Amino acid sequence: MRNKRKIFLLTVPVFIILFFSLLFQSNNKNENMHEGLSKDLFLISTQNIYFGHRSVGENILSGMKKIISEDTSSGLRITKLENLKYNGSRYFADSNIGKNGDPESKIKEFAGAVDSLSTLGLNLAMMKFCYVDITSSTDVNSVFNYYAGAIASLKRKHPGLTIINFTVPLTAQRSLYRKLVDLVKGNDSNNQADNAARNKFNELLKSQFPHDEIFDLAGIESTYPDGKRNTEITDGKIVYYLVKDYSSDGGHLNERGQMVVAETLLKFLSGVIAKSETHAVN
Repeated sequence: MRNKRKIFLLTVPVFIILFFSLLFQSNNKNENMHEGLSKDLFLISTQNIYFGHRSVGENILSGMKKIISEDTSSGLRITKLENLKYNGSRYFADSNIGKNGDPESKIKEFAGAVDSLSTLGLNLAMMKFCYVDITSSTDVNSVFNYYAGAIASLKRKHPGLTIINFTVPLTAQRSLYRKLVDLVKGNDSNNQADNAARNKFNELLKSQFPHDEIFDLAGIESTYPDGKRNTEITDGKIVYYLVKDYSSDGGHLNERGQMVVAETLLKFLSGVIAKSETHAVN
């Protein structure tokens, strides 16, 4: 009995030390993240920014808001466009645009929002399609040409504005169970063909716009933490897929995916802003 008591008394301090060690490591990790992003957040807070999107965009903003809330020194806040009260101060505004499955409606509403905000000192604008906007049934060339034409028009009308283009987000491979459920429900969605169409749109985007004007959302979504890509070969071509660990349902981003994309986007925006300021000085 005495031996058991001795073992217990010796074991308790070990568990206490281990607990606080893990707690310290967790806090230290957060501090390191803040240290790496603080300058990025501050630089972003010096600009007037607008982001047009829908559901996956909300996922990304959730991750951004969490990072911002853990490092409030920059004063950066994200506000819904309808709640924006402009008084000359800097803003980061967002809004839902268009209807899912109707990419042209999103382009039109994005352009309208940019035109309106141009009178409020807008510096940077970005829009994101949803994965449901580009599928195997989409005329990819037609949608891309319409999009590229609209962006070109906005650049002519607002020459000082920086526009960031997002690659179209992807979906994950469906499990056998999911395929059977879809079959029973009469859902004839072809995930391979849908992602192939999104890949085609993204390739057109990369060929049309300079590298620093594209946030490669699809590239991030399809990349594992070790740098490998989630791919399959379809009709002799590489097709990229969303990493399942980043998603809650095969399309939207879970907390892990939100944080991966959000942190990358913040660093990307900071880099674009720093580059534009350098060009302005020169």
